Amino acid sequence: MNADEGKSRARAAVQALFDRYFVLASKRSKGHIDFDGEVMKNLKLIDAGPEGSVVYELHIAPGFSNLNKHHKVHTPVLPEHQIARIPWDDEFEKQWGIAEKTETGVKSKI
Repeated sequence: MNADEGKSRARAAVQALFDRYFVLASKRSKGHIDFDGEVMKNLKLIDAGPEGSVVYELHIAPGFSNLNKHHKVHTPVLPEHQIARIPWDDEFEKQWGIAEKTETGVKSKI
Protein backbone atom coordinates (compact mmCIF):
# COMPACT_ATOMS: atom_id res chain seq x y z
CA MET A 1 0.00 0.00 0.00
CA ASN A 2 1.47 3.38 -0.97
CA ALA A 3 1.23 6.58 1.12
CA ASP A 4 -1.84 7.94 -0.69
CA GLU A 5 -3.70 4.65 -0.28
CA GLY A 6 -2.77 4.60 3.40
CA LYS A 7 -4.13 8.11 3.94
CA SER A 8 -7.27 7.29 1.99
CA ARG A 9 -7.91 4.18 4.09
CA ALA A 10 -7.24 6.13 7.30
CA ARG A 11 -9.76 8.83 6.32
CA ALA A 12 -12.30 6.14 5.44
CA ALA A 13 -11.78 4.45 8.81
CA VAL A 14 -12.30 7.72 10.69
CA GLN A 15 -15.36 8.53 8.59
CA ALA A 16 -16.72 5.08 9.46
CA LEU A 17 -16.42 5.98 13.15
CA PHE A 18 -18.56 9.08 12.51
CA ASP A 19 -21.06 7.11 10.42
CA ARG A 20 -21.44 4.49 13.16
CA TYR A 21 -21.89 7.21 15.79
CA PHE A 22 -24.76 8.77 13.81
CA VAL A 23 -26.44 5.38 13.30
CA LEU A 24 -26.31 4.77 17.06
CA ALA A 25 -27.36 8.35 17.88
CA SER A 26 -30.40 8.00 15.62
CA LYS A 27 -31.69 5.29 17.97
CA ARG A 28 -31.84 7.69 20.94
CA SER A 29 -35.14 9.07 22.13
CA LYS A 30 -36.57 12.05 20.23
CA GLY A 31 -35.32 15.35 21.62
CA HIS A 32 -32.29 13.80 23.34
CA ILE A 33 -29.68 16.53 23.87
CA ASP A 34 -26.08 15.73 24.64
CA PHE A 35 -22.64 17.23 24.33
CA ASP A 36 -21.14 14.54 22.12
CA GLY A 37 -23.93 15.01 19.57
CA GLU A 38 -23.07 18.69 19.20
CA VAL A 39 -19.38 17.89 18.90
CA MET A 40 -19.89 15.18 16.30
CA LYS A 41 -22.25 17.36 14.22
CA ASN A 42 -19.77 20.22 14.19
CA LEU A 43 -16.52 18.29 13.59
CA LYS A 44 -15.27 18.23 10.03
CA LEU A 45 -12.69 15.61 9.11
CA ILE A 46 -9.79 17.33 7.35
CA ASP A 47 -7.18 14.59 7.15
CA ALA A 48 -6.06 11.30 8.68
CA GLY A 49 -2.94 9.21 8.41
CA PRO A 50 -2.17 5.51 8.71
CA GLU A 51 0.02 6.19 11.78
CA GLY A 52 -3.11 7.23 13.71
CA SER A 53 -3.13 10.99 13.23
CA VAL A 54 -6.40 12.82 12.58
CA VAL A 55 -6.98 16.50 11.81
CA TYR A 56 -10.41 17.99 12.45
CA GLU A 57 -11.98 21.40 12.11
CA LEU A 58 -14.43 22.20 14.92
CA HIS A 59 -17.03 24.91 14.43
CA ILE A 60 -18.12 26.26 17.82
CA ALA A 61 -21.81 26.53 17.01
CA PRO A 62 -24.53 28.20 19.11
CA GLY A 63 -25.59 24.77 20.38
CA PHE A 64 -22.51 24.69 22.60
CA SER A 65 -23.70 27.60 24.73
CA ASN A 66 -26.30 25.99 26.98
CA LEU A 67 -25.52 22.30 26.87
CA ASN A 68 -24.57 22.18 30.53
CA LYS A 69 -27.51 24.19 31.86
CA HIS A 70 -28.71 21.14 33.76
CA HIS A 71 -25.25 20.89 35.36
CA LYS A 72 -25.59 24.26 37.15
CA VAL A 73 -23.24 26.32 34.99
CA HIS A 74 -23.86 29.36 37.19
CA THR A 75 -22.45 27.74 40.31
CA PRO A 76 -20.09 30.16 42.08
CA VAL A 77 -16.38 29.57 41.65
CA LEU A 78 -14.73 28.24 44.78
CA PRO A 79 -12.25 30.69 46.37
CA GLU A 80 -9.46 28.10 46.35
CA HIS A 81 -9.90 27.76 42.59
CA GLN A 82 -9.52 31.52 42.08
CA ILE A 83 -6.04 31.51 43.62
CA ALA A 84 -4.80 28.87 41.16
CA ARG A 85 -3.72 31.48 38.62
CA ILE A 86 -1.97 30.81 35.34
CA PRO A 87 -0.43 33.25 32.79
CA TRP A 88 -3.63 33.10 30.71
CA ASP A 89 -5.52 34.82 33.55
CA ASP A 90 -3.43 37.97 33.06
CA GLU A 91 -4.08 37.92 29.30
CA PHE A 92 -7.83 37.43 29.82
CA GLU A 93 -8.05 40.23 32.38
CA LYS A 94 -6.02 42.57 30.18
CA GLN A 95 -8.20 41.86 27.13
CA TRP A 96 -11.48 42.33 29.01
CA GLY A 97 -10.43 45.33 31.09
CA ILE A 98 -10.52 43.55 34.43
CA ALA A 99 -7.01 44.58 35.43
CA GLU A 100 -7.79 48.27 34.78
CA LYS A 101 -11.25 48.00 36.40
CA THR A 102 -12.84 49.67 33.36
CA GLU A 103 -16.59 49.87 32.95
CA THR A 104 -16.44 47.34 30.11
CA GLY A 105 -14.54 44.85 32.22
CA VAL A 106 -16.10 41.48 32.96
CA LYS A 107 -15.26 38.87 35.52
CA SER A 108 -14.44 35.36 34.45
CA LYS A 109 -16.83 32.76 35.82
CA ILE A 110 -14.14 30.09 35.62
